[in-house]
Amino acid sequence: MRFIDEGEGIPIVLLHGVPTSGWLYRKMIPELAANGYRVIVPDMLGFGNSACPSGKGLYSPKNHAKRLLELMNHLEISSWTQVAHDAASLWTAELLRQNPNSIDRLVLLNSVLNPNGVNWKNQVEIGLTAKIGLAMQRVGLQKGSFVTKFIKNNLVEKKISQAELDGYEEAVISGKTEAIFAHYIHMFEMFVIQKNHLPDFNGPVSVIWGELDKGLKWAPQATEIMAHFNIKQEDLNLLKTGHLIPEE
Repeated sequence: MRFIDEGEGIPIVLLHGVPTSGWLYRKMIPELAANGYRVIVPDMLGFGNSACPSGKGLYSPKNHAKRLLELMNHLEISSWTQVAHDAASLWTAELLRQNPNSIDRLVLLNSVLNPNGVNWKNQVEIGLTAKIGLAMQRVGLQKGSFVTKFIKNNLVEKKISQAELDGYEEAVISGKTEAIFAHYIHMFEMFVIQKNHLPDFNGPVSVIWGELDKGLKWAPQATEIMAHFNIKQEDLNLLKTGHLIPEE
C-alpha cells in the first residue's frame, strides 16, 4: 500500500473514495503541511499507486479499515484527524468499529453514510458505464476509461487539464479495477438491505458538502446525521460545488 507522508505536527489522514485515489488531495497536501500538519495520504489497496492483488473479500470495508490501521501503526501514530470523501466513510466507519479511539476528529466530504442520501440510479449508471467503458478501452475503441467522464461530470465550474485527468486515469488504464467493482457490489448490497453505516463516534465532526452533487445528497440524510454525530450548525458547510470537493 503506497502513501504520502509530508509535514510535521498534528497528524491528519486524507482518505480518497471510489474511483479516485490520493491524487484527489494533491493540492491540499502542501497547504496543510505548511500549516502545522503531518499529512498522511494513502492510496488504498487496489487504487492509485498501490498494488491490486486478486482475492475474494480483499476489498471489503473491513479489510480496507484493517489495512489503514496497520499503516498508522507502522507510522507510530496512535490517533489522528480523519478526512473522508465518498466511499472512505464506509472504510472509516469500519475503522472506528475496530479501534474507536483511533480518530480524534472527523471531517466528512460528500460521503456514503445513509442509504437515503444515495442516488441509486446514478450509482447503477456509473457501474454500467465503467464496465462498458473499460471493455472499449481494452480493445482500443476508447482512449480513456470511465474515470474521465466521472471526474468531468462531477465538477461544477473548475476546468481540469489532461495531465490532471491522467493522474486519475493511470491506475485504471493499467488494469487496477477489482477494488472499484468490489465497491459497487458492496453499494448494491447496501441498497438491498438498506444498511446504515453510521458508526458511534463521540469526537468533533465537521461536514463540508457540495450541494450540487448528483450522486450523494445531503438533505435526505441531514437530520439523522446531524443528530447521530451531534454536529453543531457552525460545523456544517454547504458549498455550491459538486461531488469532488477537494478538486474544486
